[in-house]
Amino acid sequence: RELHAEFELNRSGLNRRGLDRWKKLSPWFWLLAPMVITAVGSLWTPMFFHRFLIVCLPAFVLLVARGLVQLRPRAVWVTAFLVLSIVTVAQSYARTREDWRDAVHYVLSQSQPGDAVWFYRGYSDTPFDYYQNRIAAQNHPQRVWGENAPAPEGQRRLWVVLYPAASPDSASMQSRIGNRYPILQQASFRGIHIVLFDVRHAQ
Repeated sequence: RELHAEFELNRSGLNRRGLDRWKKLSPWFWLLAPMVITAVGSLWTPMFFHRFLIVCLPAFVLLVARGLVQLRPRAVWVTAFLVLSIVTVAQSYARTREDWRDAVHYVLSQSQPGDAVWFYRGYSDTPFDYYQNRIAAQNHPQRVWGENAPAPEGQRRLWVVLYPAASPDSASMQSRIGNRYPILQQASFRGIHIVLFDVRHAQ
């Protein structure tokens, strides 16, 4: 009976140590496994994009919190937590918040039958579609696909959405398309620049 009790005690101790070890290691697996899987997958197709790795954020926060709690004395980690929180909030509000609502309203209000729209950055079509589906308009420009300067067929005018507007690449792309088609009109919104080209008269 004593041997059995001792055996149960040792087994419970091993289980407890194993559980403690797993608690310490699981956030690291949670943080690193998606990164490794994404890196391996990128050998065949590009997969690195900030939205795809948002699953790692909770694990990162857990590890940071664990590190802060281990700081001594308590005033040190409380101060560190407050500083990190203030910096994070400040950076969040300092980031440029694009005015997609007005930009989409501008395009839809000026669109005509036979117009097309092209996005310099593929991911910028997501916020555009969001507001386009919520704004009543007579004409919706046809989507033109392609990574480089488009060569639309059958359209009369081409709306080009350049985002981010301040990027040197956006200015270069506007010049490249402008060398082929005359500019009819353009407008700038917060973080976004939109140019309308006349594709009927290639230069």
